[in-house]
Amino acid sequence: DRKGEMLCNFHLTQSNQQYYLCLDKSLVDTTINTLKKYALFSKVTFENATNLVLIGTIDHSTSPQQSENIIATIDLPGEPKRKIRIIEKQNATSTWQELLSNHQPIGQNAWTYCDIQTGIGYACAATSLKFLPQMFNWDQLGAISFNKGCYLGQEIIARAHHRGNVKRRLLSTVTGPTEIQRGDKTDTEQGNGTVIAHCLYQGKLHLLIIP
Repeated sequence: DRKGEMLCNFHLTQSNQQYYLCLDKSLVDTTINTLKKYALFSKVTFENATNLVLIGTIDHSTSPQQSENIIATIDLPGEPKRKIRIIEKQNATSTWQELLSNHQPIGQNAWTYCDIQTGIGYACAATSLKFLPQMFNWDQLGAISFNKGCYLGQEIIARAHHRGNVKRRLLSTVTGPTEIQRGDKTDTEQGNGTVIAHCLYQGKLHLLIIP
């Protein structure tokens, strides 16, 4: 927005003539409606791809070539090497069986744990328009361009970057098991913060927070 605060963040990939944005589902409709404002005179359409599913994998050098059913693949930053694979719903079961030949299911909590360790957090309805993109560390992940033309909030985002005055950034912490939701305020040994991601993994609650 005009204050530089982030509506959403997403992974972007292209296949043939289509672009795919992978973002939190709570922000899909809001994001589509926002993008439509900038496409009034363009030959482009936006839609919620409810016919598609995502399968995440942790890949190693011994992994096989991707299935022909996979429409597009997104490589995530950091270690371990992970991929998000975009698949049509009708092919999801068969593709899952193919991937099982070289992968072991780990569950959503283990996947989110990898996100937290890598420092990847996603805006949701509870955290949208509350933080600069740098507070999500997306500049350090190479996800922000400071050379592109004018966009809403650019001046504030660029000023924060060039002056180096982003004092609040994502940090990970661990606490005992408890119920918590994204967007909640929480107290940790590293201070107070807003919860961006959380998972219960190996008996501990792992958090990504922005102080």
